[in-house]
Amino acid sequence: MGKHINPRDKIVQRSIGFSFRQIEFFNKYPEFKPDLYCRWAIDEQIEQKDKSFLREDKNETDKHI
Repeated sequence: MGKHINPRDKIVQRSIGFSFRQIEFFNKYPEFKPDLYCRWAIDEQIEQKDKSFLREDKNETDKHI
């Protein structure tokens, strides 16, 4: 049986531009994962704006258990 994922937690592809300097950094340090860092940084900014937005709805998560 497949894994149940909350639709709000699915990853949606968005295009983001990086400067050449940043691309050089990513190439020099391949262990640095810009996609993971960007998601983390955006979640931090969302939390500053609206803390309740990132909280999972308890009833929604119970449906998938």
